[in-house]
Amino acid sequence: MCTYLWREGRVEHVEDDVVVVAGDHDDERARVRLVDVQAGLDQLGAQGEVPVTIDALGPWATYVAAMLVEIERATYDDAPPRVVLSEHPVAR
Repeated sequence: MCTYLWREGRVEHVEDDVVVVAGDHDDERARVRLVDVQAGLDQLGAQGEVPVTIDALGPWATYVAAMLVEIERATYDDAPPRVVLSEHPVAR
């Protein structure tokens, strides 16, 4: 279970080259490309932060950001929207 900035959802499974994410409603599903998740991980590791934008994280940017904030030391900052790595572990 991960929190999508404004609601809760869950990663259902990985299928081929996508992560299938279920939203609040039974019929709500997002197919997030693994390449977008990897791009977010790469930028977060290299720069210590990644903006929550379509340009940086793809068309499902908020879902990718929600997955990234599950990483130890990662937090969401909304001014501007971005995922940031802190130097210290984050209490969850």
